[in-house]
Amino acid sequence: MSMMKQKRVFFAAIAQSINLVIFTLGDPIFGPHLEEAGLSSMMIGICFGLPTITYIITGPFLLQKLTAHFEKRTTIHFGLIFMTVSLLVIGPSWLLHLPKEVWITIIGFGIIGMGAASSVVPIIPEMLDACEGKFSDEAQVKDVAASIFNMANGFG
Repeated sequence: MSMMKQKRVFFAAIAQSINLVIFTLGDPIFGPHLEEAGLSSMMIGICFGLPTITYIITGPFLLQKLTAHFEKRTTIHFGLIFMTVSLLVIGPSWLLHLPKEVWITIIGFGIIGMGAASSVVPIIPEMLDACEGKFSDEAQVKDVAASIFNMANGFG
């Protein structure tokens, strides 16, 4: 429990919960929206697979570029910003005055994967960096960091 008192560990756990909420939010909400637009069930399935596909494709490149220039927590912030923009695009948000077009929603699904790639991966290393030198048993710190990560997944 003393690891959760570290601000950076707590931030990383909250960020992971937010990641999972955003990553899984679309299924019950945007499925009917895509059906109303006239997409087939196969195309809807592809749309929901798109965040995972863009996560896999952009993850190694985007994360490598961001972590080379920024700290891990800044990279997590960038990812959360990408995911926020994706939700505004998927909506589409009336704030952005976007037309209600299916292709805009599909672009939003792709942006979710890019955001997740830059925000999910650095979470455990951020937790470990935050606890470096503060606890005596390094193996136990890694176990607790993984546990906090999974707890945040469950909470999200």
